[in-house]
Amino acid sequence: MNWISVKDELPKETNRFLVTVDGGGVEIFVYLKFQGEGGKFQYKGHDYTDKISHWQILPPPPNKD
Repeated sequence: MNWISVKDELPKETNRFLVTVDGGGVEIFVYLKFQGEGGKFQYKGHDYTDKISHWQILPPPPNKD
């Protein structure tokens, strides 16, 4: 998986994401899309959009087999 810069592209749908935040930290966030106004990276009701530099979709969990 490749990191995507928020300057190049934002997610197009709600999903779970691995993101890098300013300063190089890595966090797991949920991206919420709002109709007509794009979307924001939010976690527990707080907007982190301005702090995120790169993102990628989390892979699906492993099979239970």
